[in-house]
Amino acid sequence: MRRNQFLKVVIAGISLLLLTGCGADREAEEQPQKVVEEWKEKGFAVSGDVVEEQELWTLEYTKWNHEELVDKVPAYNWTAASEVGAYDGQIYRIYDDYDMTTDGWSRRNYILERYNASDGNTDITVLDKEMYGDGYIAGMSVPKAGSYVFRIQKNERTEEGDYELVRDVMVFTDLQGEMEQVDLLEACRRNGITDQQYGAEAICDASGNCYIRTGRGEFLTRNLYIFDKDGNLLVEQKGDENTQILDPLRTEQGDLIFPVYNTQEKNTRFLWFDLGIKAARTLAVFEKDNLYQIYGMQGNDIYYGTDSGIVKWDTVGGGRKLIYRFAENGVDNFYGTLLVLCDGQLPSLRIYGGVEDEAEDWFITMSGTPVEQSEGIRITSLNEDSLRVKNTVGLATRRNPGLYFSYEAPSGGETRDEFRTRMIAEMVAGGGPDILYVPLDDMEILQNKGLLKELDEFISEDWKEQIYSGIIQTGTVNGHFVGLAPEMEVSTAITLKEIWSRDTTWTVEDILALMDTGDFTGVFCQGSATFAPRAVLGLLTMWGLEGSRLIDWEKGESLFDSDLFLRMLETAKTYGDYPIRTDSWLGEGGCLGRLLLINYEDFCELFEIYGEQLVFVGEPTDDACGNYLQADGVLVVNENVSDAKAVSAFFETLLSDKIQEGSSLTSKRSVRKNFGENFDDPEYQEAYEQFLESCVPRPKSHEDIESIVWEDASSYIEGNKSAEEAAKIVDNRVQLYLDESK
Repeated sequence: MRRNQFLKVVIAGISLLLLTGCGADREAEEQPQKVVEEWKEKGFAVSGDVVEEQELWTLEYTKWNHEELVDKVPAYNWTAASEVGAYDGQIYRIYDDYDMTTDGWSRRNYILERYNASDGNTDITVLDKEMYGDGYIAGMSVPKAGSYVFRIQKNERTEEGDYELVRDVMVFTDLQGEMEQVDLLEACRRNGITDQQYGAEAICDASGNCYIRTGRGEFLTRNLYIFDKDGNLLVEQKGDENTQILDPLRTEQGDLIFPVYNTQEKNTRFLWFDLGIKAARTLAVFEKDNLYQIYGMQGNDIYYGTDSGIVKWDTVGGGRKLIYRFAENGVDNFYGTLLVLCDGQLPSLRIYGGVEDEAEDWFITMSGTPVEQSEGIRITSLNEDSLRVKNTVGLATRRNPGLYFSYEAPSGGETRDEFRTRMIAEMVAGGGPDILYVPLDDMEILQNKGLLKELDEFISEDWKEQIYSGIIQTGTVNGHFVGLAPEMEVSTAITLKEIWSRDTTWTVEDILALMDTGDFTGVFCQGSATFAPRAVLGLLTMWGLEGSRLIDWEKGESLFDSDLFLRMLETAKTYGDYPIRTDSWLGEGGCLGRLLLINYEDFCELFEIYGEQLVFVGEPTDDACGNYLQADGVLVVNENVSDAKAVSAFFETLLSDKIQEGSSLTSKRSVRKNFGENFDDPEYQEAYEQFLESCVPRPKSHEDIESIVWEDASSYIEGNKSAEEAAKIVDNRVQLYLDESK
């Protein structure tokens, strides 16, 4: 996960305030004070890069079904849970309990759910909202054993119709009746903190000091204010527009350490506030480090997550080790994670996420030694990693007790090419991974070597009927269905009916003829800019490589020394660098067409802009359709696979709602028909589905030839050679390439 994704996670309001120690029945007594921690004087050491040194492995999964909550609270189906973190070996969640009245939904009580990670027991406590006065629980934390802090806020509508905060208190309680309150609203107003927005989390240290982050607009964690239990302001830490004060790390003694990310410098400082001298101390600085989520501190070790897994950071020696890999241990990146640290025990990991029928909540019991699996399915990638594939591995393991799925990746300094060579060699020798995620070229190579199973053995006809025919075609080699793409993109070209009114797709010659009219200032555009000459020529060349326009593939002859290629060169030079008016970027006076990747939201937006004038003509081709489905890779099955049942379970998981559900924020979409996109506006849904059904696999690219073309055509574009001279050179080089390829 990249930095910006990390920020979205940590600022989302999920307060993961973690401490070590187990024992759910431990009395709320003060623990003996340890000698002042070294880090308070020396800070945290940071040295070298993160090294991979596995220390933890998945032993088993346990499903947290929240059955106790369902049994004890009738209105559970109408409650919304807030994740509030872990302390003392327990996981805490707070719920709003609503009841239906004649006036609509009314908050009845609050419900505190506590899960003991050591024994798997759940405790449910109903909190009477009347105990806390007017308002609602906006946040909660557990600063020490037996102590709970609730933040209660209340808003009232003003005469202008806006909502105004009228109550904001921090309530300290042991749930047995003892209660103290800090009036944060009054304290903020008294100290002039009135013109800024501030978050609703309940952040307190073990001494009862309250921490409030504030800011403006989208930057709501720029400043930090610390108040004591009497509402006195102890520390005021203000940042600039580049400052993001992230969720804090809690130490064993209850101190809070705040990571502070600088969006300009791309670094993270770890700040501890010495309330004795009312000053901040920088303990360490991470330069451009891939922090995903900070879990907690145990002794001198801090645990945090990256996109790869869990890192243990020795704050005394400075070394950092990747001790647990997510993908290889069945942890999916689309889940939230919470590491539960227990004194004297191995940690456990909670993974959770999803909504409604797809909601899942699991605990992973860890082992300190590698877990031997008697049988299992090996999945690996000879391609760039796919998040959907990785997520399928974890979900398939959890949903199929008794079956084990592992994900392999290059390790120990092995390059991806070296890894690919080794995996294929294993397959040729009769072994190798069971399932591979491979580029399309590798699918053809492996199938031609007789190393792949047909997928009809593992994917039922019912499932196949739900998959777009273009995706089935993408995974078919010489009539054999051997590959399934986990996801796809859809690409097309649009124009207007006033430009292209025929019921057929256009060809390269059609494109050139339209440009010859002189009615357009650019060939194709993206957004408000035309393509540069290289891009224009690249597109025209790519489209001309099919259908024997520029190459006779049967004879192996280059046809670049032709009038067609001369026209391509002239068009690229004439129209490739024209600026266009942003108010007329498609149509007369603008571009001939627009190339784009498309999802349903884009589809609807285009109809809103162009209405009945819109034509999805596709990219130029002699075939019936130039609307393309394209996949970065496909999943194939080793001919020597041993467990057909497990392979079938894997593909069922891949095609399940959980894996295939998509996002409107990405062009990657589900390979299942009519699924995985936001169809809240159904007006164009039928047309969209018809459009997708018309899409066919994108023709094979020939990047080597395209590179040759540009290398020599550029001399014409730059005015150093005539078009004829450049075309002749290109023709000779492509012919040589074809001869050598034979």
